[in-house]
Amino acid sequence: MEHDSARIVGKVISRYKDPLTGEYIPGSEQVDYNKLVDTGAVAIVKWLANSTAVADGAFKYVGIGSTATAAAHGNTALGAEYSAGGYARIVGTQSVQAEAGWGNKVYQVIAEFPAIGGRSAVAEMGIFDSAVGGTNVMLIRLVFSPVRDNESNTLEITYQLTIEPVP
Repeated sequence: MEHDSARIVGKVISRYKDPLTGEYIPGSEQVDYNKLVDTGAVAIVKWLANSTAVADGAFKYVGIGSTATAAAHGNTALGAEYSAGGYARIVGTQSVQAEAGWGNKVYQVIAEFPAIGGRSAVAEMGIFDSAVGGTNVMLIRLVFSPVRDNESNTLEITYQLTIEPVP
């Protein structure tokens, strides 16, 4: 079957792991779909045109925060990003999964935040091109139901940007 168009879909999977066993905590997984923000869309288009300062593989920094304010296309930062200690942005592990032919093409980033005593609820996340705020570019922002757990577990966030065919 031929396809003349495609769409970009972003998905975030968050779940907790027991750091001793490496096992996922039952019932801790959340799957949500994100908001591709304007700065992220512009960066993608400029990258395709080879006219941007955003380097290949730059969107690998995962940030988390506490604000439940809805994501908007004009967002350029998280509402209340955690930046101290183990909450600072994590460099995610990047990969590409490409189905043969005109199947889905997936860019994936996985980041694992360590167990930290006194952890607050996590209600938002974003993907950035820099380890620190300021002049960085945000690709996506997602607000989800606050995730709170036993503070001894690690938080794993998987982001997938999929280009999929539209029939």
